[in-house]
Order: sequence, then structure tokens, then C-alpha cells
Amino acid sequence: MRININYNLDEKLFNWAKNVNKEISLITKNEIDFADGKCRSHITLLMGEIEEKNLDKIRKLVENFKSKVLDKKIEFQSPFVKNNYIFVEVDDTNLFKQDCDEMLNLLNDLIVPHKYLISNGNIPHITLGYVKQTGVLLDAYLQSIKFVPDAILKKLSVDLAGVHGTVICE
Repeated sequence: MRININYNLDEKLFNWAKNVNKEISLITKNEIDFADGKCRSHITLLMGEIEEKNLDKIRKLVENFKSKVLDKKIEFQSPFVKNNYIFVEVDDTNLFKQDCDEMLNLLNDLIVPHKYLISNGNIPHITLGYVKQTGVLLDAYLQSIKFVPDAILKKLSVDLAGVHGTVICE
């Protein structure tokens, strides 16, 4: 079973991401759709494979985890396309890296981490879409986004992971 340990977005950033995702879907086929309520925007801390019997234990450990990122102001760069994914990355990755390292130590024997790891130099981000075709309209739209709201992250949660690293809403 694949899980995604992730930071929930505050309401302002969540709504911004949902609106950008919707606009991307109007421009081109987007395989990530926040509008249908099956998945939601987030910032992944750690994703990996676990045994289903360990899910409750992992949730309790994560609930007690003292994140250094929570309740701090997080700022973002401009959205861009990389390998068909549309990302908006956080500006300061140091706090996230520290949290990822500590979470890996905490869950050491309970999770087989996915290759995406903040500890391996991947930058924490919000995935706004996955598209097979880009083009002038999508490029122009992403370049037109001059403002990404900052955020205060309030919650860390454990969710089932879906295709393209999405968080599946239960």
C-alpha cells in the first residue's frame, strides 16, 4: 500500500491551487483534477510503500511528530512545467529537509520510501497538474501567474497515494 505523508494547505492556498488546476484543465488535458473531490492539493513530506497492518501505527507516530514547518510562513516560486508535471515549489527547503530526515528516522522500519525524497534534493512543491501536451496557451497562462499566496501550514496527515503522487480523499 502506498501512502503520502503530507502537509495540508491552508484555505487560501488550497483555493488558489484548485483554481489554477481548473484553469489548466480548461487549456489542456490534465490528469490531476482537484474539482472532482477525489484528490486534493498538498505538499508531500514523504511517500512510500507500507504494510497495511502498520497504517494505524504510522498515523499515530505522524500525529505526534513535531514538525518544524507547521505554523511557519511558507512562500512559493512561480509555477512551471517539468517532465509533464506542473509544479509550484517552496522557496526555503531547509525546514522541509529536516522534517523529512526526522520522519525517515521515525518510520525507519515501517516504510520503503519512494524515490521522491526531499532528503535526496527534491524540492517540496505543490503539484498543480500532469499534462501530456504543453503549448503556447499553457505557457502563457503559467507566465501570467504573478502571485502565489504564501501559506501557514497547520496540519500533517497520512493519506493513501494515487497516480502521479496524488492524495486520495477518503
